[in-house]
Amino acid sequence: MGSSSLLKGELELNGRRIVVMPQVEKTDVAKVISQNQEDRLAANKDDKRNLYLKKEGILNERNWFNQKPALTSKELENRQRLFIEKDKALKHSPNLSVAPLRI
Repeated sequence: MGSSSLLKGELELNGRRIVVMPQVEKTDVAKVISQNQEDRLAANKDDKRNLYLKKEGILNERNWFNQKPALTSKELENRQRLFIEKDKALKHSPNLSVAPLRI
């Protein structure tokens, strides 16, 4: 078990984090879903840097629905490298943000 998992009170099995959720009645599912959506919206309102948009536009071979023309390995590596660079820059500098209109 990882030490960071113990500190956070999370469960870990074979190096993977296990998420345990409480059981919900069938009649309460809609209420729980709407509450989760409200929580996400509230969290995004506090995010003035729009960091929730940083993964927009990422393509990978498995999830890309339009696989013709296929990405070359060089194009895929370039996209991954650019995402990593963008992520490092956003983590490093609090002055940078993601512009929602330029995505």
